[in-house]
Amino acid sequence: TIYGYIANGDAKVYIEPEAWRVAVPTATMIRMSQENYALKGLHETVHHAGRFIYSDEQLAEAAFKVTGITTNYPAAGSRDTAAWSRYWNDILVDHCKPPRWSNSWEY
Repeated sequence: TIYGYIANGDAKVYIEPEAWRVAVPTATMIRMSQENYALKGLHETVHHAGRFIYSDEQLAEAAFKVTGITTNYPAAGSRDTAAWSRYWNDILVDHCKPPRWSNSWEY
């Protein structure tokens, strides 16, 4: 979730903590959370990349223009914010994979 604008000097990114169903997470769980926080932080920060903010739909359209990927691209006129967010986030994650997903970090 984001708040404010760079132009106003009050831009903020909020990331919800990971919830593990154990009292004490393992080292692997902690590493996974760190990777997830980094990707979520990057996703939310990109919304603030301009003077004001970019919507999920604007970012999805830009990702589509760059990649041409049609998988999960929302239908024209869709107002499903979650679908637009999911589309461009999948591309972001695919291009900014943490080491765990690039097979250079064994779990």
